[in-house]
Amino acid sequence: MTKDWTKEHVKQWVTEDLKIDEKYGQILLKEEVTGLVLQELTEKDLRDMELPRGPALLIKRMYNKLNNSFPENNNQD
Repeated sequence: MTKDWTKEHVKQWVTEDLKIDEKYGQILLKEEVTGLVLQELTEKDLRDMELPRGPALLIKRMYNKLNNSFPENNNQD
């Protein structure tokens, strides 16, 4: 489940699955963005971390799409 991702999982997903530049994966790692944090981030939050608009939009939209494809994730608390 994405909310259980460590900051290393987030970096790997961004750089390997989404094919976003390693330097932006490093920013997320440095900022300690875990799966739980990622689900709360807005595009503005990502932009404030100095990610360009393109990667920020891609990360946010793909994360939302990933979570929407697993409805059981929404009822696990």
